[in-house]
Amino acid sequence: MIVNKLRDSLDALVAWSEKWQLTIFRYKSAISSIGQPTCMYIQAYRIKDTNFSNLLNIQDLGITIDDKLTLSQHVGNVII
Repeated sequence: MIVNKLRDSLDALVAWSEKWQLTIFRYKSAISSIGQPTCMYIQAYRIKDTNFSNLLNIQDLGITIDDKLTLSQHVGNVII
């Protein structure tokens, strides 16, 4: 099931970050489902004792990207 694969991937990410002594900062981290909403029924993802919300739009390096990988919201924000 896709939910179990996602949890396994998050566990692998945590193991990798601990191995390389890299911290996953919760205030700099978010999760976005890209494409068809196959996992949208999961309301929150958990890494250790921190919940990460599933966001429709993510801003990274000043660029806003939506769940369809379009820049329309970013362009709208820049033009206004």
